[in-house]
Order: sequence, then C-alpha cells, then structure tokens
Amino acid sequence: MAYSIARLRSRAGAQVYSPPLGTGAIISLDWPFPFIHLRRIFPMALYRLLAIFGAGLFLLGGCATNLPTTTEEITWNIKNNYRQSIMVEFYSQHRNAAWPGGGRAYVLEAGESGSYDLPCRSTEKICYGAWVRADSNIYWGSGMDDQEGCQECCMICKKGSTFSLTLK
Repeated sequence: MAYSIARLRSRAGAQVYSPPLGTGAIISLDWPFPFIHLRRIFPMALYRLLAIFGAGLFLLGGCATNLPTTTEEITWNIKNNYRQSIMVEFYSQHRNAAWPGGGRAYVLEAGESGSYDLPCRSTEKICYGAWVRADSNIYWGSGMDDQEGCQECCMICKKGSTFSLTLK
C-alpha cells in the first residue's frame, strides 16, 4: 500500500516520519533508538478495550478448570419404569464431551434397564439427561442436550463410582 509520508519535527528537533492518520505508525529517529509510536494510529478507547480484554483473558486463564488427564471409568445403572421409551445421554460439565455423543443417545424401552460404563477424567463432573423418546418436554435430570441443568443428577468421576436410578 503506497501513501505519502509527511516530515515532522519532534520537540527535540529530530526528524519524525508520519503517514496519514489511520494508515500506519509514526516512526521516530530520536536517540537512543528508533521506535514505533502507535498512539496516533489507534484511538485511546481502543487501547482501553484491548487492556480490558487482556485482563479478562488473564483472569479467565487463572480460573479455568484444569482436569487431570488420568482416565477413570464410572458406571451409571438406569431403569426405565416409565410407560414409554426414553432416551439417555450423559454430559461433562467441565469440557465439551457427551456419551454416546455425536447427536446420539442410548434408548431404554419401557421396563428395560441399562448399565453404562463411561470413560472420564478424574474429578470430572458428569450429569445424565433423559427424555421421552416421542416428547422431549417430559424429561429427567438435565434433559435433552443438557438444557435443563440440575444438581442432583450429577456424579464426580472417580474410579469405582456407581450411580443407580429408576426413572418413573
């Protein structure tokens, strides 16, 4: 990109080359070394916005959940005592993971029981969601796609943990 460079003089008398506002940086040839002065390019509001954004990233980085990479396995035993078929899915509350995942769910016919061994990360919180196959407005736990959320439908991943429930 070509643009004209205007010659200016700094307070100390050194030459300063300045492109038109908004097209580049001011380059100063002052001693002890040349520097690039960005204040003329970006308005102060942008600097403040960048500072707030950077501080937010720093704080979020410090608060992020760092799960151990140790793989454990927990077991969920679910019995369907409802009169219709239900769908069951499990959701991690610490990362983007679901079992069976990929937009699929386990099917439990009326009166049927299922046992689900889930590989998970140590200390990971996993919740179940279940809903009537023909009507997702009738649900248990966190429901379809973990939309409803709940506290009583979750378990912490720990070796040998088992959670049993009957859906009525």
